[in-house]
Amino acid sequence: MDYKDYQAGFKVNGFWLFGKTEFIGLLLKQLNLPKDINILNVGAGTGNDIHQIKKNGNVFVLDIDQKALDLIPDNLVKEKKVANACEIPYPENSFDLVVSFDVLEHIEDDHKAVSEIKRVLKPGGFFVFTVPAYSFLFSAHDEYLDHYRRYNKLQLIDLLKEFKKIELGSRFFFLFIPIALDRLINRLINKNREYKLVKFPKIINVIGCWILSFENYLFKKGLRYPWGSSFYGIYKKD
Repeated sequence: MDYKDYQAGFKVNGFWLFGKTEFIGLLLKQLNLPKDINILNVGAGTGNDIHQIKKNGNVFVLDIDQKALDLIPDNLVKEKKVANACEIPYPENSFDLVVSFDVLEHIEDDHKAVSEIKRVLKPGGFFVFTVPAYSFLFSAHDEYLDHYRRYNKLQLIDLLKEFKKIELGSRFFFLFIPIALDRLINRLINKNREYKLVKFPKIINVIGCWILSFENYLFKKGLRYPWGSSFYGIYKKD
């Protein structure tokens, strides 16, 4: 979770984080990675997804915010570092896997960050990421989280051109229409672009968890979605 969402009172057990964390587990599982590899989590935030990442090896985390890192239990990770993704403080060829979930949109020079990720990856290593999709969905929440952009596929293809693409696709398919409507309506009525945390009733949270769990189940069975509010990518360093 982004530290700003944590400060705003975003629920750790909310359906959005539930669906995201479960999806991360599915992405990593399909790589069939060997045990006890070294993994770098770039932009770990408050570390809600680390228990999924940790199933695959030793997790090293970095984030630009010390307060976010302080929320991550020391026993979950091998090492925590405060650092900028454009200046990763590790030698070349240090990691078998680098993950970065909803982070690249926070970085002004995302090409530099991706270059650094490639540098610290071992040959044959994987880079797995998620980013928010479609600039027309850019909202007050994006501004609140200091996002520079939301991505389209052509941007991602250009950004990752030095890697070998394994898979690039969409997620949060079933919630795309309500999300898009919410963003567009709020843009019309919220002229000051002020972000307000929405607190969903328990029943909405339960329904949201069910929808995302079903979506993840279909993904696990091989279904791929034509669009969604986020993109995911699996890329490899030759």
